[in-house]
Amino acid sequence: MPMQEERIFFLKNAIEENPEDAFYRHALAMEYLEKQEMEAEKILSYNLINYPNYLPTYYMAANLYFNLGKYTDAEITFLKGIALATQQKNEKALKELKASYMTFKDEVADE
Repeated sequence: MPMQEERIFFLKNAIEENPEDAFYRHALAMEYLEKQEMEAEKILSYNLINYPNYLPTYYMAANLYFNLGKYTDAEITFLKGIALATQQKNEKALKELKASYMTFKDEVADE
């Protein structure tokens, strides 16, 4: 079994064993990001709805929405992530989200 398939198998099992842990879904979405964007989007959307305080999802989901051309969803997700990072006092995540949001704004303005 190829390495990525092994990781996906492991993560799916971990989700079954720990259904309330957002981390495993987030990690699974990362595995799907390159080749199965729609599957990654489904998982990230699930996390945003069911685990709104799980900060790592916002950066990844916002950038995925941007790459898929879902600019409104991307902007909303960036702004919610920035607000959550501020609330959680997570300076590193806040800096990353703000930088990525500025890149998004620049790219969308050029279109």
